[in-house]
Amino acid sequence: MRKLIEHTSYVNAIKVVPMGPNQWGVGVLRTDVDPNNPERNLAQIGLFHEYGTKNMPARPHWRVEYQNFQRELNSAMTAYMRGRTQGKP
Repeated sequence: MRKLIEHTSYVNAIKVVPMGPNQWGVGVLRTDVDPNNPERNLAQIGLFHEYGTKNMPARPHWRVEYQNFQRELNSAMTAYMRGRTQGKP
């Protein structure tokens, strides 16, 4: 993973795509291939790192960031709702 990030292949492959009405997804498309091995796509490599394999431990990156986002969103929504109940816009 470090090599892919260093050469920006993986980072540049991260896309935001529409998933439905008012829904968006973020991730790596299966059509983006590993520049060092065109038979593998970057999405597969991302999954291997996220969940590990029988020969490699997991090195999560998406789950960690998603959990951070959820915490930040919950904090922001809580602050917003407290302000609304106290008559603040």
